[in-house]
Amino acid sequence: NKGCKEFAKYFVVSMEVESLIIYPIKSCSGISLPSIQLCEKGPLHDREWMIVKEEGSFVTARQKPQLLTTKLQFTEDKNFIEVSIPDKAERLYLPLDETK
Repeated sequence: NKGCKEFAKYFVVSMEVESLIIYPIKSCSGISLPSIQLCEKGPLHDREWMIVKEEGSFVTARQKPQLLTTKLQFTEDKNFIEVSIPDKAERLYLPLDETK
């Protein structure tokens, strides 16, 4: 792109990565990581899951903002993502596929 090349002639851009976050479930909270493994389709485990209604349409945070209050974390053995909802004792465990 000519515009980008022209811009680069006059400016030196320096960037620093402050945090790395993956979002295993679309529209839910993320998991902050010290490093990310990149795969063919992007960061490993990023957006592997989504919430789908019975009729097949998916749910987004625009429709259900409370999705953003979920807490996601890897289990100690790193084989599952633990999903919790504030003020609820139940937990959901999603299996991870390391081959993706």
